[in-house]
Amino acid sequence: MKLFVFACLIAAVVAAPPAASPGGASVIRYDNNIGTGDYSFAYEQDDGTKASANGELKNANSENAYIAVKGNYEYVGPDGVSYNVVYTADETGFHPVITQGAGGVVPEEVIKRLSGQ
Repeated sequence: MKLFVFACLIAAVVAAPPAASPGGASVIRYDNNIGTGDYSFAYEQDDGTKASANGELKNANSENAYIAVKGNYEYVGPDGVSYNVVYTADETGFHPVITQGAGGVVPEEVIKRLSGQ
């Protein structure tokens, strides 16, 4: 029963259209495939934000059933830096690997030091 409720919750979340972001970005691509126990989805916004995930039912028909998820998302933060998060989620928890790209604003203190002020 718990698995059924969990699967319904995942299906509802995946099937819901992505909400508009506060910055007014528009969704330019949205894909989803909700199977029996397995699912996948992906979306991309015109501001460069992207996300995708695949879930696979493990230990079906047992008390220890769970959905193992592999996914990633990337976005540009308010600091102007790009972030990419690759993750897995399974019976042991959520396991993200976060990488930070180039970009961002150089702090004023650093500019002053470099310019000799």
